[in-house]
Amino acid sequence: MSTQKIDYMTSPQVAIVSGGSRGLGRAFTEALLAAGWCVAIFARRTSEFTESAPSNPAYAGRFMTRQLDVRNGPEVDAYVQEVIATWGKLNLLVNNAAIAGWAPLAIAEDEFIDWHIDTNLGGVLRLTRSAAKQMMRQRWGRIINISSVVGIRGFGGLAAYSATKAAVDGLTRTLAMELGSSGVTVNAIAPGYINTEMTAQFPKETLEWNRTHSALLRLGTVEDFVPPFMFLASEGAGFITGHTLVVDGGLVT
Repeated sequence: MSTQKIDYMTSPQVAIVSGGSRGLGRAFTEALLAAGWCVAIFARRTSEFTESAPSNPAYAGRFMTRQLDVRNGPEVDAYVQEVIATWGKLNLLVNNAAIAGWAPLAIAEDEFIDWHIDTNLGGVLRLTRSAAKQMMRQRWGRIINISSVVGIRGFGGLAAYSATKAAVDGLTRTLAMELGSSGVTVNAIAPGYINTEMTAQFPKETLEWNRTHSALLRLGTVEDFVPPFMFLASEGAGFITGHTLVVDGGLVT
């Protein structure tokens, strides 16, 4: 057996986290910052975190935040270039920005459907297209797409959302093949139901059903997703690509 020492976390690098102002995105951002990374985030809306974090002395020179919409391709491209110009590289992209509205498809308006597709899928395509160019030049990178358990198992009232998340899983596998020869891994995390601002709009009966039908008999917390996320971002995950890691407490077991 090899006695080679394995460093499961790379030395601090540079990351972009879309939708990093709250919920899972904030948890991922704070974990990376705590590990010494430089982190750039953006979101459509400001939050308590985006207002307070820039003045945190522990983040000095290592944190950047902007208010922009992932549906705006030119703004997304400009932001990626700003990050590279500031820190000289881009090692990790976290495609976390998404919206989730509850509506049975039979009553869903065109605007509702288009909003989901353009944000949850189009936004991932635009941001990844821009970031992947830098990673390919470096011949090293990590891309982590935040998918969802509803892209694997259907749940009523979430047709538009689940369709986009299933598409993100397919995109993850395809990009793994496209970028692998450049040293870039592409994986997804599929969270189960968690208590966040996004899921607060779902019917309480839906959340309770998912709690009682999970193996662990509870909903997730944002803290449940940080360790698997940090692993996929690490050097230790260098031989894992094209994979969707389901973190759902056993809901789809």
